[in-house]
Amino acid sequence: METSLSEEVKQDLLECKICLEVMTTPKVLNCLHTFCEGCIEGLQRKMSKENNISCPVCRNVTTLPSGGVKSLRANFLINTLQDALGKSAKVIKCEYCDEKCSYTCLDCSDKMCFTHSSSHCNTKFTRGHKVVSMDDVVAGKYAKEILASQVIDCEIHQGKCMEFYCLQCEKMLCVSCKILDHEGHQCTSLEKAGKTKMASLQTSISEMSDISQVLCQFKSEIDNAQTRLVKERGNISTKIDGIADKMCAEIRTQQIKLKNELEGHFNTQTKSYELEKEEVEMDIASIRSGIEFGNTILKHGRHIDALSYAQQMEQNVKGIVTNLRKGKHPTQQYMVYDMRHHQQIATNQKIAVSKESGITLNFQENYQITNPILGSRQDQRQHYYGFGGSADQLPFGNIQKEATVVQINI
Repeated sequence: METSLSEEVKQDLLECKICLEVMTTPKVLNCLHTFCEGCIEGLQRKMSKENNISCPVCRNVTTLPSGGVKSLRANFLINTLQDALGKSAKVIKCEYCDEKCSYTCLDCSDKMCFTHSSSHCNTKFTRGHKVVSMDDVVAGKYAKEILASQVIDCEIHQGKCMEFYCLQCEKMLCVSCKILDHEGHQCTSLEKAGKTKMASLQTSISEMSDISQVLCQFKSEIDNAQTRLVKERGNISTKIDGIADKMCAEIRTQQIKLKNELEGHFNTQTKSYELEKEEVEMDIASIRSGIEFGNTILKHGRHIDALSYAQQMEQNVKGIVTNLRKGKHPTQQYMVYDMRHHQQIATNQKIAVSKESGITLNFQENYQITNPILGSRQDQRQHYYGFGGSADQLPFGNIQKEATVVQINI
């Protein structure tokens, strides 16, 4: 059984994510999220930079055109779906009186009250017109017929509708636009150009779906890293407790200090992961929104809708791919403590200082388990901070007995 348009279109697609009402004068940001024109103006007043709008859904910034919010692209698809489903936020009145509209003509789109709907088909120009009730329109009974008859009005030439597409300027044109501003340009019909853009749009959606899978996998890796981090935290805490219990009152004091340092490191790492995960989740949300937007065009849009948004979606895909190529990987950090003299001797492969000998030991940038020596001199090789241990232990072996490695391996 064929589903109706009202069943296919999600209710929240027609609602503004800011005011949570049916959209009024829907405008599209560069990220392809759509909001009421008035709601965007409200956001603009709160921004420190008046010519920039930060999307409340994905935080991407849109630079406003010279005409401000009113010059942002209208979401023709939302307007069309609202008309087709009778979900306009405005109170519609009869075009011949002030009564509330209760009927509409599918042929000329006139909105009428009951009285005027009865006489609409009495003229020779409207004799064959089909008048239907708004209740049936809201129920989605005539949605596809209304969609098929919809056109986009030219914003420059009043009374003209878009009929052509300029391949050179990549713009939709009315007859006047074509004659006055695009003379000599290669133009084609909206239907022919739309078919090409639909194919391009399908490619963009496919690419974004692949990117979404990559980002979801990365989010899963972050979740796993966080789990390991919490587990390591417990292991390290237990190790510190075991060492501190065998020592004197001075070590008991040092125990508290070490735990505080551990907690600081843990909190820093946790915050870093949360920020990384939040960024990935926003990317995923933005991509899924783009996919949903693109699928809506593929299912319910027309060629002119594809022409309006396919290029922006291609740009969004390229931007996301560029960001992915920069690489996102959880970092690795560790801490090394001299448990004999109760001091931290190394952090993140930097420098170790021996309090007993005064020798400064430079750690290698990448430790090799097969080489347990910190320095090249004999006195350094014999000192307390040489590395040892087998490959099944820590990545760079163990500090010899006078020192202890405390590692967070993520």
